[in-house]
Amino acid sequence: MDIKPFGTTDNNKIRNAEEQLGISFPSDYKEFLLCTNGGTNIDYAVSFTINELDDQIVVDSLFGIELDENIDVVSNSQMFAFDMLPDSILVGDSVQHGFIVLICAGADKGVYYWDHSYTYEISNDEGNMYWIAESFTDFLALLK
Repeated sequence: MDIKPFGTTDNNKIRNAEEQLGISFPSDYKEFLLCTNGGTNIDYAVSFTINELDDQIVVDSLFGIELDENIDVVSNSQMFAFDMLPDSILVGDSVQHGFIVLICAGADKGVYYWDHSYTYEISNDEGNMYWIAESFTDFLALLK
């Protein structure tokens, strides 16, 4: 995977982020943060496919903790909280101006692509969230 890590974080910072957001992160996402604290797509070669959109979504950044607000999980999740589903956080963004969403609990638990800017013609107020994977680990495995 051609994602340049932002560094590392620690369990205290992860707990603090969870408390700020009122959500428990899945263990695989915590492990990712501990190892990389997110990262940036250095040559825009990292992408994943959304079959429903018939397109490759190019990852811009995977968010970390206690970073610049543009690449921070807490800042981004709080900024868009009014539009987000319960138990969800923003864990990344795309070149197409959408977000990668991790729903941490409940029946819809998993990773989704949120076309919040309605880039795709099929997106509308009733449907602009597209399933990617059952877990964050599965999502990482899909990145090309």
